[in-house]
Amino acid sequence: MFFIMTVLVACSENNVKLNELVSFSKVKTETEKTYTDELEVEIFRNAIEHAIKWDGIVDVVDIMYKFKLDGKEYFLWLHDAGGSIMETNDTHTIYKLLEEDAKQLKEVVNL
Repeated sequence: MFFIMTVLVACSENNVKLNELVSFSKVKTETEKTYTDELEVEIFRNAIEHAIKWDGIVDVVDIMYKFKLDGKEYFLWLHDAGGSIMETNDTHTIYKLLEEDAKQLKEVVNL
């Protein structure tokens, strides 16, 4: 049991790297932020874990952010009505953020 827990902890990153985007493939220059606070990193993790998969075809607007956590990259949209995320390697699936998770993410990224 100890070995399994050690491996899981070793695989997790203790930071989130967030960039503002101009488009799907273009990062806005000099916008990278690194979040190392344990609570802030956990807010990103919770948002991913709680997100609800949307069914059907997705038509998205320009992406606001891209972030990297635990070896995966995600696109992130935050707006008045909530937010959504998408894995960068699966652009055919989008996930709706829970209202509370979107609210906390907005606070973290200062929206």
